Amino acid sequence: GVRRRLAHGLRLGLLLTSALAMLAWAQPSHAQVDARMLRYPDVSQTHIAFVYAGDICPTQHNLRMVFQTAYDTHPLDTRAWKRQWLPEIAKRGDVLLFNHDPDLVGVTLVMRGEERFEIGQRLSVHS
Repeated sequence: GVRRRLAHGLRLGLLLTSALAMLAWAQPSHAQVDARMLRYPDVSQTHIAFVYAGDICPTQHNLRMVFQTAYDTHPLDTRAWKRQWLPEIAKRGDVLLFNHDPDLVGVTLVMRGEERFEIGQRLSVHS
């Protein structure tokens, strides 16, 4: 039921947080880690890529261009990232991962206008 789904979501969140912490820990001590996002995903002809947008799109509800988190200290950078990458993610069919969505781990996007996106395929924590 609800408790099982919540526990699963928390485990998934902890796993993702742990993986990101390990990546940051592995950096040289003098390196500055920009934790706002992974700006430029790497894609090849033979592999499906995923994009982890961190606090840019922590939930499906942050996909709209003008929606950002209340604690976003770089709102103009957030909008610029969305304008650049959301159309690319939709066009390539990449999976956009969420780190705070209670229902979805990730989605593919379908472009519905110049700056409007709908969810294509859903990667749910409930399945």
